[in-house]
Amino acid sequence: MDRTHNRLLETLRRGYNKINQVQSQIDITKLQFGEYEWDWPDDVRDLKFSAQNLIDSGECELEEDLYEYASAECWQLVSALALQERLPREIRDMIYRNIYTSRLYCVDVTETSEAEGYKENYKPDYALLNPAFVGFDMAQEAAEIYYRHNNFRLADRELKRFLEKSFYQVGVRPADHIRKIWIVVAYGVLESVASYFPKTCEELPAQELVMYERTRGNLSHLAQLRNKDQLTI
Repeated sequence: MDRTHNRLLETLRRGYNKINQVQSQIDITKLQFGEYEWDWPDDVRDLKFSAQNLIDSGECELEEDLYEYASAECWQLVSALALQERLPREIRDMIYRNIYTSRLYCVDVTETSEAEGYKENYKPDYALLNPAFVGFDMAQEAAEIYYRHNNFRLADRELKRFLEKSFYQVGVRPADHIRKIWIVVAYGVLESVASYFPKTCEELPAQELVMYERTRGNLSHLAQLRNKDQLTI
């Protein structure tokens, strides 16, 4: 642990010094050539690009070291608590529910924007669901509670991948535990921009049929949900 800690501090120092050096060079360049990069000579812009790559590589190295350090610290704490040995499953589930249940109305699985379109965001943003941080047993139990007690919102075309994916390889299928799900059906969104508007009225039924069939196929994956008697859609 001490070795990892020292390595982390050294990486932080190197990254800090590197950023300071690059920023100093950028400030000097701005004084020489002006504030706007497009007024700079090509070789100067290339140097800045190379410097930015160095910063990015340093950030990647720092992120890896932070992950290693944090996972080791968390695992040491979890091992000391020994929740699996000291508390019954009912009490552990109460703890998991307090930690993993969203205070919001729903958990957005898919984020959208006009510029980026659909963006995959399946993996739960919790280090506490990662067995590298909390161990396999706790991650598995917590994942069951996470899916059982949250309300998930996603587009219909994301259903199959989301319901079948076992995050962090802990053997927990979302479809086996989810009880609340909010499905957004994107009516009229077809694969290509050119097909948004049919050229003739006769083409409209065919376009709608394609859309309906695609939506029907996407929604058919709801059959995988295990707790149908307790399901809210």
